[in-house]
Amino acid sequence: MAAFLFVLTLVDNQRKNPSPSIQPTDNLDLQLVRLYQRTNGQWTDADQEELNRLLTAQNNIEMISRRLPFTSSPSVPVLWAVARQQRAMQDWQQLEQTLRTILSSDPAHTGANLWLGLLLLPDTDGVRHVQIASSTPHEQQPLAAAVLGIVSVEGYTPADVALRLVEAGEWAFAERFLTQQIEQNNLDAWAYAYRGYVRDQQNRDGLSDIQQAISLEPTLSIGFYMLGLHERSAGNLPASLNALQEAYLLEPDNPALAAEVAAGYQLAQDRESAEEWFGLAVSLAPNDVRFVRLQAAFYAENAYLLDGRGLDFIQNASEQYPEDVHLLASLGRAYLENERLADAETALQRALLLAPEDARTRYFLGNLAENQGNIIAALEHYSAVILTKNPYTEQALEALRRLS
Repeated sequence: MAAFLFVLTLVDNQRKNPSPSIQPTDNLDLQLVRLYQRTNGQWTDADQEELNRLLTAQNNIEMISRRLPFTSSPSVPVLWAVARQQRAMQDWQQLEQTLRTILSSDPAHTGANLWLGLLLLPDTDGVRHVQIASSTPHEQQPLAAAVLGIVSVEGYTPADVALRLVEAGEWAFAERFLTQQIEQNNLDAWAYAYRGYVRDQQNRDGLSDIQQAISLEPTLSIGFYMLGLHERSAGNLPASLNALQEAYLLEPDNPALAAEVAAGYQLAQDRESAEEWFGLAVSLAPNDVRFVRLQAAFYAENAYLLDGRGLDFIQNASEQYPEDVHLLASLGRAYLENERLADAETALQRALLLAPEDARTRYFLGNLAENQGNIIAALEHYSAVILTKNPYTEQALEALRRLS
């Protein structure tokens, strides 16, 4: 009945105002309704592009893809949205066509050149497109330059490119190159382990690849490491810990593996063991501030031993690295837990001055402002946190709902 009334209202409105204008303040659904009203079945090229724009804003990529054959000249932003979807679906043939269409309109498009280059490597045409991408200022330029550096070296392997793509979070293309590596050498345990990890990152089960890696090379620590991460993401904490400890035993000088075991114990609420393993990671790399940060954050965010050695560790680390934003934020959080609000504000404001957009600092400042009863300031800090995807986004959203 509601749908029927909607249609009657729509038809009645069409009679009264056959060409309603689209207002920028309209929400996307209302803009679509107004567009259909205005065209009344007679679509110009400009109307088609407007529809594509609205569908892109709605992230309705499937509908845009279906419409592309009937659109005379879709804009580059619309085509790029389709290309991102095709990459995620690993529809390489259609992706190549879309990228070539983009480049016919915008030959210097960094993303399209990079992706087309990755599709065409190791052909010289692929190298050429990566070269173009690396010479154009864009957020993907550093990745393009890194890939170009790899493919310019004689004898590089698909695994070399894949590792750089993993570091950049380009999961679909990383899987493509890892598959090429496995096709060249189906006994490459390293490639199987990484492909399993990459598939997990795309919400595709990578367990069989990881198990294959361990079967091929039982002493390869990376295989057990990836197994530990897989089991952790599946919520199997005991199995995850077993695998990560096995990885560490195979490579006992690796502080990153010790830190992963520590994180596993932290998730399992075994704080005593977590502290021991974080300490081990720091002892293995005493001059690497990354592991110092991890242990400081463990103490601060778990409110663990902040009346003794936990707070001492954070204070000493902050003195050793006085300009480290992460350590200053941990120090502020620790003081906040101890209700030393003035000290907390000093540390957090100093961190904010060094890195105004740091989400962790802003979240802790929101906690502090809330504790002080300054709701306006708390709302401001929490609102800044949700602007980016970070580990504190959900907590900040919940705080905004609670305070609004």
